[in-house]
Amino acid sequence: MSWNNPSQDEAQEAYDDARSRYNAAAEDYCQSSAAYETYSDELRQAQTKIDGVQSDKVNIEKRIEGIDSILNMLSENGEVNETIGEVTKIAAMAEEKMRYAINCTGVGSPGLGSAFRGLRVMEESHSASAYAAYKKERDRLVQSVAELNSMIANLEQSTQELTAKMNSAFNSMTDSRKAMYTNAYEMDHYKQYT
Repeated sequence: MSWNNPSQDEAQEAYDDARSRYNAAAEDYCQSSAAYETYSDELRQAQTKIDGVQSDKVNIEKRIEGIDSILNMLSENGEVNETIGEVTKIAAMAEEKMRYAINCTGVGSPGLGSAFRGLRVMEESHSASAYAAYKKERDRLVQSVAELNSMIANLEQSTQELTAKMNSAFNSMTDSRKAMYTNAYEMDHYKQYT
């Protein structure tokens, strides 16, 4: 069969073949386009989830920072115990100075050191239990951050897979569109000989 001068039967057969290929390419294009849109929607949803999980993670990390600050203040060498130690030391010094400053026969000087001695954080039951509760909450929050990191990793893996599927669908759309143009051109060409 000649491109420039086909017989009417040859032209009709070539036209029908081109039309069949055009319809198949158009169907592939529609399927690929629908798949592309589906993957695109899923990708947007996954990205929204990632954004939400990352926001939750940031909030939890800020809470951990706050708890760490409290735990540092309540720790053995923290500000609270340091202040309690200073108060106890000042009370003991005051007791010592009073012992020399006031002398009464038969009356001892007041025990300011023991009266104003403060209990360290772990010596006082309420503060020790508060410390333990903060520590437990911190551990729970750290575990939550680990779980959120795992969720983020899974969602990012999912977005990579969806992006690859979108690219494949887009390439399929491009190939189908090219096939449609080629077959439409052949249909137009052979139509004039039928």
